[in-house]
Amino acid sequence: MAKQVLSKLFILLSLFLLGPSWGFGGKQNSMTFSPRPFDPHIISEEGAAIFAQPTGTRYHLTRPLIYPALYGSGSKLLVQLAGVKRKIHYGREFLLDIGGVPFSIESVDGGKIDGIYLDPEAFKTHSATAFNKWKKKFGRHARFFGVNRDGEDLLSLMNIPASVKEMGPSGLKGVYFCQGSINCYEVTLQHPVMFLARGMKVAVFNYQGIGRSKGKTNWRETCYDSVAVTHFLRDQLQCSFSELGVIGYSLGSGPATFAAAECPGLHLMLDRGFSRMSRVAPKRFPALPGKKFQEQIIEQYYQYPNEDLIERVTGHIALLEAEQDTIMQGEAEILLQKIIHLRHQGDAITYEQLRDRYILSVSGTHFGPARETIPPWTADQKSQIKLNHFLEQIEPVDLP
Repeated sequence: MAKQVLSKLFILLSLFLLGPSWGFGGKQNSMTFSPRPFDPHIISEEGAAIFAQPTGTRYHLTRPLIYPALYGSGSKLLVQLAGVKRKIHYGREFLLDIGGVPFSIESVDGGKIDGIYLDPEAFKTHSATAFNKWKKKFGRHARFFGVNRDGEDLLSLMNIPASVKEMGPSGLKGVYFCQGSINCYEVTLQHPVMFLARGMKVAVFNYQGIGRSKGKTNWRETCYDSVAVTHFLRDQLQCSFSELGVIGYSLGSGPATFAAAECPGLHLMLDRGFSRMSRVAPKRFPALPGKKFQEQIIEQYYQYPNEDLIERVTGHIALLEAEQDTIMQGEAEILLQKIIHLRHQGDAITYEQLRDRYILSVSGTHFGPARETIPPWTADQKSQIKLNHFLEQIEPVDLP
């Protein structure tokens, strides 16, 4: 009994020490974009209902502590020790150098979301200059950012195969990204570059409490932030939700699925995502003791119930499954079973055909180049061609 109590206290203390904020110096010109005042009505009653929580002592104790653990690199101390802070500056500077425009928008609950908006035409204009600068400047940080310093142009420098430029017409005008648990947009550069090269407009952002974004850091706010960015991109492009896509990596699959459920027609791409967070958290954070305790806490307070939310997604769905990902192993299959039940009951089509339609089996592991020696799927030509084929199938969804 005493051992169990000590184990739980250790977890809570560890999570408390992993605070999720860091500071940045300097000023940037930014555009403030607020197409309309955000209010609670932007979230449906069905969407808001999943965040209904008990209000007892245990909830108030746990809520501010458990979630920051998912942002271990957010700790000021860890950032300074690991040298990540400089890399974050580098990543932001790179995104601005390829034509990015900073934006600051209001989230659903009043928090401030920091992000960068990128246009493919500006990307084309600035690519050569950015390549000449960053081929040298990435320097010793090349492995962290997953770049190839022997690259002969910006795409090959970023380890993106030229096949991304071979994509045929798609109904998507723009995409945005929901980051994973230890990521911020400043250090995840391949995703925006590969969609810019495909001719799509891109938005990247950090959740509240991360980087320059201000506000609360918990699972509800990450979901609300994703909805706010969907509205931002829709109004910026003056298009419908069904002409936009959201990509959620790892933990980001939760906010991405929530936004796709809340915004009719929004297309959903889950990059190594999960069906329910409590199923994968112990594998994602194996160093923390108490597997059952982790599952119980996360299921009660940080569900990210993608397998339930996906019932309300009306856009196209792609489930990217990395072949050597031991953390998310089997999660795409769970979601596929739900999709088949919802969309294909009675259809004259085989399971294998449906699997090929929805699951994109790509190369690599769960983590990026900073953690693994195996190249990420974004650097693999066959994986990018599979994504091309999915994107080419997308047409705006006709909604009633």
